Amino acid sequence: MIAMLLPWMTLPYLYPPSTSKQLGVYPENTSSKDKLPVFFHSDLKFEIPISVHYNNEYFTLPDLIESTQIQIDNELNQMINSYESRSSLKIYLVDCINKDCKENETEYQLDLILSRDNSLGVSSDALKAVVFYSLDSIHSNDLPFLITQTVLHHFVHGDIELLSRKLGEDKVKNELYFKLKFIGPSFESNNNEQDPPIIYNVMNIINEFSKSIGPITNMIYDLDRSNSSLAGMEYDDFDEAATEDKIIITFPNKMSKVLKINENNDFEMTIHKLFSIVEKQVGLPSRPNNNFVIRYYACLRWKIRDAVYQIERKINQMENQDVELAQKEELTKNLKSILDSIKQDRRTLALEEHLRRCKSLLYSIT
Repeated sequence: MIAMLLPWMTLPYLYPPSTSKQLGVYPENTSSKDKLPVFFHSDLKFEIPISVHYNNEYFTLPDLIESTQIQIDNELNQMINSYESRSSLKIYLVDCINKDCKENETEYQLDLILSRDNSLGVSSDALKAVVFYSLDSIHSNDLPFLITQTVLHHFVHGDIELLSRKLGEDKVKNELYFKLKFIGPSFESNNNEQDPPIIYNVMNIINEFSKSIGPITNMIYDLDRSNSSLAGMEYDDFDEAATEDKIIITFPNKMSKVLKINENNDFEMTIHKLFSIVEKQVGLPSRPNNNFVIRYYACLRWKIRDAVYQIERKINQMENQDVELAQKEELTKNLKSILDSIKQDRRTLALEEHLRRCKSLLYSIT
């Protein structure tokens, strides 16, 4: 297992001393009515360094990293529409092919594996991707293209996808509520009987998932124990025999999904489908769909950026009266402290703490 650490984040040129928007510091001869608004989220920049390694065969390709980086930069600019969003994310490769990276290993890693055909893969439980490349791809100079496609369209695509969403609109939900209902012959039990094992297993797994996703979304769910019979049920999804066991998941927007419990007891597939439905409602990015951790980290970065945006908007909406002016300066000072912490503390576990502090400051503003 690879230690799943948070990507590096920097806040370059965050508080230039020459500008009057400098974190609550204004020219002395500027009246309170003339004070300029403060802006923070546009200066918040996350960097994701990716170490590139050979896995089996070694080739001398001195310009591979440099030429690939050019392709990544150019394509990333095309994938992200607005300049502000584009400048908030930097993805760069670390050359561990021609250099020894033992003392400078990064959290995100990319392995190059010589193979008969060109393909790719993303780990299901680590910050790691693989490019399978052929000798033909080296001779035709296609390896930079293969790496670029793997990185931007699969490995860290979640961060890019989220940057297309508008800030301040709860695009990654702060709270999600849904009901689960188990129906079918296996669940038509007497009041004195215990729940079938599948109900206990599903609810236990959902409870663990709720804890995992808790820092970005408060997940609230209920088990509907009313009529468990299929008789009289009307759902468009019911295209199978009425004797089959199913799980119904219902959200407040009246949307319902029905999952068939596979006859061959493929429990993992049922859980995978259930989580896919919940994750879509939460607003998690779609790729890489086999790795929750990578998409979760992308959401944490986006939620921090969104929280900073909302804090600065509330600060700028305050009237420039003496009382509120003092509050604005205090809030600005606190936000500066959070941003400084993001810049200084790049540990994996720090990201959740940064988001917690942002939320706490946001909710303190009346």
